[in-house]
Amino acid sequence: MSYLNSSDFNLLIQDANLQQIINQNEAIRQQAELTAIGEARSYLIQKYLFDEELLKTGTDRDSQLLNYIIDIALYHLHSRIAPRNIPELRISRYENAIAWLKMCSLGEVTPKLALQPTTGRFIQWGSNEKNTNIY
Repeated sequence: MSYLNSSDFNLLIQDANLQQIINQNEAIRQQAELTAIGEARSYLIQKYLFDEELLKTGTDRDSQLLNYIIDIALYHLHSRIAPRNIPELRISRYENAIAWLKMCSLGEVTPKLALQPTTGRFIQWGSNEKNTNIY
């Protein structure tokens, strides 16, 4: 089952406009979804259990991440039609989504995702050997 539903897009774009962009072809929308999820995954996989988030459905999903993935998908759908004539709204929302993903990867913003387990890390402590300074 896909992380996004066709009804998830209704918050950010009217269904008639979405159908016009994808030419009534759901495969185009699904490919844009996969591209957007892959782009988000590349930023979040190092720090968060992103693949576990993709298994969630309905209201269990992080709504902010969901909106940003939809923004990225809509940007790619618009760029498919006219790469040099993308609406300014889609460009700014795409840039905001990428900025948010970068902040998440740097730890400046914390999404509602499970963190990767930290294993194999240890703290090394001690000091150098004592110097004898008698001449």
